[in-house]
Amino acid sequence: PEVSRHGIEIMIFKSSVKPMWEDESNKNGGKVTIKVKKEYSNLVWDEIVYRFIGNNFPLTNNSDLNGIIFSVKRDSIFIQVWFKNFSTNSMNEITASIK
Repeated sequence: PEVSRHGIEIMIFKSSVKPMWEDESNKNGGKVTIKVKKEYSNLVWDEIVYRFIGNNFPLTNNSDLNGIIFSVKRDSIFIQVWFKNFSTNSMNEITASIK
């Protein structure tokens, strides 16, 4: 993704899932958001995309992942991982796998 222009969002979700909390697959779920340094953003995003598409996150249950978002704000870059069933364990696993 081009990281020099703010206001850009790239979303990749499973084909049956809409990127909104009202979607049946998201309404009991959660998301993990990390702030990424600009110089590492492409590397981190690429790795997350490959793991998401390949169903290869180091998680107990990869089927719980619904989507990922790359978001460029004025001064920051954020990556979000949305998942189906909220639990502290799920949040901790996803956060640890991203780091």
